[in-house]
Amino acid sequence: MSDYRGFFLDINASTLFSSETQHLPSLEFRDIQSKHSKSVTIYITEKHAYLSDRRFFDRLQRMCGSNVPNPRLVQELDRELTRAGLSAGKKCRKLRKPQWSVKLTKVRHKVSILKRVIGIVKLRKDFHHQIQQLQSSGGMDFLIPDNLDDCKTDLRTAQREVREIVRESARHRKEEMEDRLIERLPGMTNNVRSCYAIFEKPRR
Repeated sequence: MSDYRGFFLDINASTLFSSETQHLPSLEFRDIQSKHSKSVTIYITEKHAYLSDRRFFDRLQRMCGSNVPNPRLVQELDRELTRAGLSAGKKCRKLRKPQWSVKLTKVRHKVSILKRVIGIVKLRKDFHHQIQQLQSSGGMDFLIPDNLDDCKTDLRTAQREVREIVRESARHRKEEMEDRLIERLPGMTNNVRSCYAIFEKPRR
């Protein structure tokens, strides 16, 4: 027996906070990422300017200095803050989702597997059986290292490879599609290349 007991609390977010909780979007659909310093600077500058133009900080200071509850002002400031974030996000450069390719999928899968293995190894227990299962059932074309240092080295290499493929994702996808068509239509290599050249011409 244990002294710990599971406890679940079901809260109606709309009733408690007067609005539904916001879902966290995927990386490619976010306005900014913290690693992109230029976008972060633009976001903060634009958001501050938006709030200053609407005297947000003056109203916030007045609310904090008052002992009288003012729910209406709180709601106004909350909506203003949300609008400021949305407005600032539109001024930042959008991150494009990389085009899908077999090569990118394989390397991302390798990164995922290596992260799992590193997590297993860090527990300092014998998990060779689980690692062997990952190796045999994952459909991988690489060998999983049997020590932590090699796993970390391979992970850094794979992560670097992912970044390189993402930067050239359109080219990798095009090459894979060309190769697939050529494989299905032997003897028509020049025709396949010509078709892609036509599609890639800029529209006037």
